[in-house]
Amino acid sequence: MELATEFSQLLERYRHERQNPGITEGQFKILLLIFPAILVSQADGHIDTSEMIQLNKLTKHLANKLALTEEIDLHGEIRYLSWNARVWRGYFLTALRVFMAENKLENEVVDLMLAAASSSTGNVINNILMRSANPNVDMNKSTIKPEGEVEFISAKEKAEINAIVEYMGLAEDEAISWKLSHVLQ
Repeated sequence: MELATEFSQLLERYRHERQNPGITEGQFKILLLIFPAILVSQADGHIDTSEMIQLNKLTKHLANKLALTEEIDLHGEIRYLSWNARVWRGYFLTALRVFMAENKLENEVVDLMLAAASSSTGNVINNILMRSANPNVDMNKSTIKPEGEVEFISAKEKAEINAIVEYMGLAEDEAISWKLSHVLQ
């Protein structure tokens, strides 16, 4: 199915289900592009405040990138999609796969997922304890070893990123595979 048809059908279904006929095509494009980041943010079962702040920043970034002049406040839509991710997952990811390919946005979508994952720090208690142990120590060269592994991207977020990358067919892209192997190690 061509992108215009896929996109318009999904937009109309979303408007109907959401009972929000006022959502514009531009706003919906942002939701489509940020949907994988929403999935990553709620991989632990919810979107916390820092993740929501990051997702809102990412929507503004996308609005600038897409040169949208309309007001972008998708806080309510992001919450709705996170609560109903299982319902919309297949529809959004299928439409996004076509949209990405036609607009060469594969790297952008991966970067959005990684930015969303970085807004939470996985094992928060260990990360705080490591930083407070000695604030002058370079964490990359530190000889201090925490109890357990320090996670800056949680195992659930990593699993979600890998599942999305696989589903979207991005694992074959050499540059994306290299980026992910270095970030998700």
